[in-house]
This record gives sequence, structure tokens and C-alpha cells, in this order.
Amino acid sequence: MASTSLNVGLIGLGTVGSQVAERLVTGQPQLTRRAGLELCLQKILVRDVNKPRAVKVEPGLLTNDPDLLLDDKDIQVIVEVAGGDEPMHTYLERAIRAGKHVVTANKVVMANHGMPLLTLAAEKNVDVYFEAAVGGGIP
Repeated sequence: MASTSLNVGLIGLGTVGSQVAERLVTGQPQLTRRAGLELCLQKILVRDVNKPRAVKVEPGLLTNDPDLLLDDKDIQVIVEVAGGDEPMHTYLERAIRAGKHVVTANKVVMANHGMPLLTLAAEKNVDVYFEAAVGGGIP
């Protein structure tokens, strides 16, 4: 058991999001061992909570209300894998303003709003990780 935990909110449950969710749910022992802390999936923002999913997640984790995810004070990290500019840019900005760390694979948001988001993150003393958005061609 990890000595501490990190609560994660996920935006998007498509191809990439399903794999992230599955890893967080089923790979917990290995993740805990490697990270040195327990990664706890708290909420998943989706467009349609009733849509059949390729990955099994607790129905209570799903929401289509961004406020339930972004305003949740227990969530420390937002992982965004939904893509597109809006509303993702707004969601990431809100997360950073709320003091949440951000991990994103969103090329569009980082290309259009990367510098302002990174500046805001520095002001709020949170991290923004985006290697997956720009590192696709790295061997």
C-alpha cells in the first residue's frame, strides 16, 4: 500500500482514455509500486454517460458535467485525452486556476494556447505535462 495517494480526474474515454482508465483501475499494484503512491481514479468526464464502453469502469465514476470534475477539491491531477480546442482549453485553464496539475495529449490546445497555459501553471505552482502532444515522432 502506498504511503500517499494522488486523485485523478480523466477527461475523455475514447481510444486513449479507455486505456488510461483501464491502467488506473486494473494496473493499480504495479502503478503503486512504480510511482511510490496510489493513483486513484475519481471521475471521468464523458459526453454520454450511457454509451456502451470498451472498458469496464464503475458507473459512478462517469459524469457529463464538467463542474463535477473541475470543481472537485479532492482531485489533484486532470488527465485530458479528449482532444480539440474548445471546450478543452477552457477545462484545462479552469483546472490550472483551481490548482490542479494537468497531463494532456492535446496537440491543438498546446499549439494554440500552450504558452498562456504554461505561464498560468507557473503562477499557480502546478505542472503541465504535454509530451504526448508533441513527442509522437520521437523514437
